[in-house]
Amino acid sequence: GNIEWHPGLGVELGYDSNLYLSPSGQHVDSMILRIAPHLDISTLSRERRASLDDSAGTDVERKIAFRLGLAAPFYHYFHATHRTNVAAQGDFNLTIRPDGRFSFTIHDRYRRNIRPFAFDGAGTYAYHSNVAGALLKLATPGEVFTARIGFDFIFNIFEDASFSYLNNVASRGSFEMLWQFFPRTLLFFRSEATHQGY
Repeated sequence: GNIEWHPGLGVELGYDSNLYLSPSGQHVDSMILRIAPHLDISTLSRERRASLDDSAGTDVERKIAFRLGLAAPFYHYFHATHRTNVAAQGDFNLTIRPDGRFSFTIHDRYRRNIRPFAFDGAGTYAYHSNVAGALLKLATPGEVFTARIGFDFIFNIFEDASFSYLNNVASRGSFEMLWQFFPRTLLFFRSEATHQGY
């Protein structure tokens, strides 16, 4: 159909020589097993549409494009089993008129981070991070000049009460201008302003 599904599973085995980022002489090491199932769902990419029998469809301006990605990496620490845990990742992007000179995008990115760790016996630095925002793109014919205006709302929340003083929220505005005067040459300007509170 018109949707791409990309399930996957990654398995990695590694070694951390300093699990707690400790000073010299106090290192704790561990073998690490990481198992990461993931699923990506999206509307058809330009490459996928070009591979269909009706390749003329690649020239049709799309009205909407989206992508959703989900993952749950599992970490097992052989020499520190009490640190075994599951992280989480989620990404969402929805664009109205992605091929047009004017487009509007909303997006969200969520992470549950479980690393790095506090020293052994202490709490955990595990925290939830989320960035949600919107982006407006304006362009001239041929996209010689392009401007992008965006806004993001950000929060970081720690799971351990010992680190609750690090909880924070932020709002970020951005502005970008691009001037493409040769096929592979452009000048750009980008500015960001962020307000953060703990």
